[in-house]
Amino acid sequence: MLLAYLTVWTEARDGRVRLFFQDNGIGIAGEYRDKIFGVFERLHSETEYPGTGIGLAIVRKAVLRMNGALGFESTIGKGSCFWIDLPKA
Repeated sequence: MLLAYLTVWTEARDGRVRLFFQDNGIGIAGEYRDKIFGVFERLHSETEYPGTGIGLAIVRKAVLRMNGALGFESTIGKGSCFWIDLPKA
């Protein structure tokens, strides 16, 4: 049985704060890099992995409205690390 984990941490960067979210999930293939933050974009069927396909799109919209940026790195079978940059308050 594989134990799932999520690690969250922050770093200060040039007047901004970067939040990291790293997991050991299934990973995201490179060909989906430009689609992953789109509304209703799903990489798998709902029977394989539940969800609506709007979560990352909502996060993207919120981050951009706060003058932030976001991105991710991922390896198939090893997981993903998403990051969000926001201006310091």
